[in-house]
Amino acid sequence: MMWTGKDLLRIAAVAALFAALPAVLPRVGSSVPVGTEIMIWGIFATGYNILLGGTGILSFGHAAFFGLSGYATGLLLLKANLPLPAAIPAAVAMSLLAAFLIGALIIRKRGIYFAMLTIAFGQMFYFIASQWNSVTGGQDGLTGFKRTGFLGVDIRPEANFFYLVFAFFLLTLLVVRALMNSSIGRTLVAIRENIHRAEFLGIDVKKYQHFAFVVSATFSGLAGSLYVLLLNFAFPELLNWKTSGDAVLMSVIGGMRAFFGPLLGAGVFVFLRDMISTLTHHWALPLGAIFVTFVLFFQKGILGFFERGKER
Repeated sequence: MMWTGKDLLRIAAVAALFAALPAVLPRVGSSVPVGTEIMIWGIFATGYNILLGGTGILSFGHAAFFGLSGYATGLLLLKANLPLPAAIPAAVAMSLLAAFLIGALIIRKRGIYFAMLTIAFGQMFYFIASQWNSVTGGQDGLTGFKRTGFLGVDIRPEANFFYLVFAFFLLTLLVVRALMNSSIGRTLVAIRENIHRAEFLGIDVKKYQHFAFVVSATFSGLAGSLYVLLLNFAFPELLNWKTSGDAVLMSVIGGMRAFFGPLLGAGVFVFLRDMISTLTHHWALPLGAIFVTFVLFFQKGILGFFERGKER
């Protein structure tokens, strides 16, 4: 079964909540782009959690796919003059291909060795973006492209762009939920719970892990494309391993084992970042302290904590 009735009800409730944000946020002193950003990070974190929460594999290289797709979107609009409905899938396809090739090279490594290799590949992409001035703009970033229309709809107004991102956001929730409910998703969880037992049962563990790596990277690419369209700007920090760390942080804060955990973590992350940054430019330090607190005392995240409380 792709979705249970409970799944659809919960996704509908989340969709209704987010659909109302353009009307609510300005009334509480915030802005529509904040809601858009939360959804984009929600796409990134939800997709990333297919790998982290689904298989238990930690990657610090998904920023490479996030940034690669972002730069590709900007370049396809700026240099190739592709329409946006073609530029986004083309850019995401580049991230998918890059993830497939990189994953094929490193998926046989485990634990810290795999994580270190993802950092190495990610930082390689970061170095290329920051130094290739003639193509990426180097440290100054890539400018000169703007979001205009999507299938006849003017997405320059923030509210219109919000609902375009909302459509991709809703699609992400439906696809990831269907995947995790499928036999593939159950196999990924079996690998996460006991990799040796899965191997003993004849499961091709590396094939499934490679699949999870590629699919999660594809959603990272989608988020990257939408993020540069939000900003009308692509810059090297998109590819930095710290951006991957943000995805890890979101999953841990919200709860890696809960489907909506990464989305909740994305919302908490953006809220805390914006709130702390109004008090100090060094917002990463207190945010890091919050991350350490969750790792030490709330290992199942916010949703996991409340679910455990219900069980009691």
